[in-house]
Amino acid sequence: MTNRIDKNIIILVDYRGFFGSKYNALPYRSGMDINSLRKAFAYRGWKTTALHFSDCIEQDPKDWNGINVIYTSSEDYDLYYKSFIEDVVSYLESCGANIIPRYCYLRANNNKVFMELIRRKLFPISYSILSSRIYGSYEELEVDLKAIQYPIVLKSSEGAMSRGVSLAANKSELVK
Repeated sequence: MTNRIDKNIIILVDYRGFFGSKYNALPYRSGMDINSLRKAFAYRGWKTTALHFSDCIEQDPKDWNGINVIYTSSEDYDLYYKSFIEDVVSYLESCGANIIPRYCYLRANNNKVFMELIRRKLFPISYSILSSRIYGSYEELEVDLKAIQYPIVLKSSEGAMSRGVSLAANKSELVK
């Protein structure tokens, strides 16, 4: 028996109907041209359907099993819409949808802790030129204060476009 590849794919778009959130796109934050994306899939024999994230909620969970889904993330200011996207994508994956890319990569988008954990998984420390440490609390950082070499770049766990990133030249700046 041969495996048949389902050549249908759902393209999830945001509340504005956009796929992506590039800041330098025209119109502003419009992302990729959805019609060009659909044409590219059609050229390869894929039939596409565009749905808003919110449209997924009303469908029977069983209907998502085996369905191919691509999605876009969001760089909204407080990451509220991204959180909604994460909820929907995680839900669809739990219903058996073939999520592209997998949910874990969405979780890593604008989440510097999870991004670092994925980086460590994909690129072992022995191959890395980056040295990083992850702390969940000040108390965990405090244990390592004497071992840290300065200057050091600090990153909060969430944020986009350099928000939450700073440089500490010494211990007092780091603690601050």
